[in-house]
Amino acid sequence: MSNNGALEVVAYASDDDAKVLKVGSKVTMNDSVSGVITRIASALDPKTKKIEVRIGISGDASTLINGQTVRIAAARSVATPGKKAAVLQIPLSALKITPTGSVVFTVGASSTLIAHQVKEGTLLGDQIIIEQGLTPDMIIVIDARGLKDGSTVTVTK
Repeated sequence: MSNNGALEVVAYASDDDAKVLKVGSKVTMNDSVSGVITRIASALDPKTKKIEVRIGISGDASTLINGQTVRIAAARSVATPGKKAAVLQIPLSALKITPTGSVVFTVGASSTLIAHQVKEGTLLGDQIIIEQGLTPDMIIVIDARGLKDGSTVTVTK
């Protein structure tokens, strides 16, 4: 555990464990303190063969001390057999973060931009996983800088 002001726990998971962990999953530390996974590293550390997992404290942390080792129990994200959700990975530049949430733009039939509210997942370098709000058949705009919903655009290939 580090930084009492920010209340964040840094943990390390095996590759197999990391596959069933998800940003936003709830965790319990030392059987009494609750938290939420805020970040999962995109790759294994080559020396330790572990993946860094960051956990934000959401409950009363008065029993924790800076530098303390804690025992963590995490909710695992398990896929339902036969129902595999499409994992959509887009360039980070395609994501526009607004005060009301994150959006990704597509181009409508009349060459106007359509903003789609999305739920972001894991950050993978210059790419990001989109968990909700897009479908695999959508054609997205890969650079959202300065774009506004309803603007007219010219599509080039």
